Amino acid sequence: MAYIVQSDLEPQRLTHTELVELTDDSGTGEVDTTVLAAVLTEASDEIDSYISGRYTLPLQATGQVKQVCRDIAVFRLFLRRRRTKVPLSVVDADPVGAGYRAATQFLEQVRAGEASLDGATLKQATELDVVTADHTQADQQDVFDKTKLEAF
Repeated sequence: MAYIVQSDLEPQRLTHTELVELTDDSGTGEVDTTVLAAVLTEASDEIDSYISGRYTLPLQATGQVKQVCRDIAVFRLFLRRRRTKVPLSVVDADPVGAGYRAATQFLEQVRAGEASLDGATLKQATELDVVTADHTQADQQDVFDKTKLEAF
C-alpha cells in the first residue's frame, strides 16, 4: 500500500513535465502511472522496512508520513534516470538527495526510538519479542566459582 498518490507529488514537489520526464520510458508524452505506482509503493515499502519492528503497519498517511514518502519517492524517481552509481557526497549536495538523506535519517531515529511518527500505533511487545534469560539449576553448575578454580 502506497502512502502517497500522484496528487501528493504534483504540483507540490514536481511539475507535470518533470513527472512525465521521470516516468515516461516509452515516449508517450504522458505520466506512466504504472511506473509511478511502482515507485510510490517502493517508497512506502522503504518506510515500512525501517519501522516495522516498532509500529503497527500500515501507517496512517499523516502529513509527516506523506512528507517522508514524498522525499523518498522523488529521490527514487530521479535515481531511475541516472545510469551510474552516485557517491553519497553528490547525493548530499543535491537537494533531491539531501531530502532523501534527511528522510532516511529521520526513519533511523524513529527505529531507534529517538523520534516518533504522528498518528502511528506502537507495536505491543509479544512473548516472542521479549528476550529473557532462563537461569535453571543446571546453568548454575557451569559457573566457575572459587571452589572449582582451586581444583586447577
